[in-house]
Amino acid sequence: KQWYQRRVAITAGKDHVEVPSVSPDKGDVKSYGQPFNYRHFAPDGSCYVYGHNYVHTFDGVDYSADAYGCTYPLVLKEGIQDFTVYGTFQATKSSGKLASSLKYISFFDIKNRVRIQLGQGLEVNYEGTAVQLPYHREFVSIWFDSDQHYVYVYDHDLGVEVRWDGQSVVRIRVDKRYRGSTKGLCGTFNGDKADEINLLRNTRVLPSTFEIMVQEWKLPSCSFNIAAYDEPLFCVYSLADYTSCLNALTDVRFSFCVSDIPPIHFVERCETDLCRCGGDEGCKCEILSAYAQMCQDTIKTDLDWRTDDFCPRDMCLFDNNGCKHDCSPPGVCSCEEGFTLGSDGKSCVLIIDEIYDRV
Repeated sequence: KQWYQRRVAITAGKDHVEVPSVSPDKGDVKSYGQPFNYRHFAPDGSCYVYGHNYVHTFDGVDYSADAYGCTYPLVLKEGIQDFTVYGTFQATKSSGKLASSLKYISFFDIKNRVRIQLGQGLEVNYEGTAVQLPYHREFVSIWFDSDQHYVYVYDHDLGVEVRWDGQSVVRIRVDKRYRGSTKGLCGTFNGDKADEINLLRNTRVLPSTFEIMVQEWKLPSCSFNIAAYDEPLFCVYSLADYTSCLNALTDVRFSFCVSDIPPIHFVERCETDLCRCGGDEGCKCEILSAYAQMCQDTIKTDLDWRTDDFCPRDMCLFDNNGCKHDCSPPGVCSCEEGFTLGSDGKSCVLIIDEIYDRV
């Protein structure tokens, strides 16, 4: 069998030979359009950014970033070489308790001059233009895992992969060439958990806390008004929030996770996010999603943990869930005035009788 195929795309009047992609008929390997060379990727470290807003560094340190509604470098190679991954956070409210989460991921291949931006759902922008997935270029491939609803960016020249769940959780993986040479919110990747606090330039005096470090990393263009928000310690936790988070994270659907990733710290983060978000269940579900993703990556088995009444995925973010007119979370289609919902639950049919009544 032919395991790969070559494609040619016409862009701006030029021919671009795309990288080989995995063929759909390759044995038991399911293809989402990932490149053939992806199977040779050997990640050496993983960093996660999730919730409102937490970081799990390459060296396994977990901390609360307390990020503003600004853009921050999540990871870059020391000296700003090769690549940079930025995360843009957005506050859920304009004042009160500050709760901000990731809304955009920007990947810059500095070496090969490639720019990619990932937004909510399937919003993918390559060099300033929206693209359909899968999308392949000489150095970079982008594809969508329709089972888990992940968007992948893989730069085979640099050995960097970005996985975005289209909502609030990003995983960044790098190969061994970056050991001891990364900076940013994801840490130094040198195996030493004691020196994760870092700045762009090496200085004798480093910030005393992760929260201070994070604000030192925000881009100068940020104009976020932090004065409109309460102090982070203002949150008053409730037994109801704790119980809700504890019951969710110790549910039987996560039973395969507890031995590898104890849920206790995620319960604390979930409780904090519920307080910051004013009890919004969506904030709890973002923590659960991060826990599930980290668990799946550890046990290398997919978890079917979402149901219609337990953190249903917001399908409106993914091509409007196929709705022809309007879509309401978690994916309910509706029609504009003068139309009725079709039998497929997605299309909209013009109400002919109403027209005749007006004649």
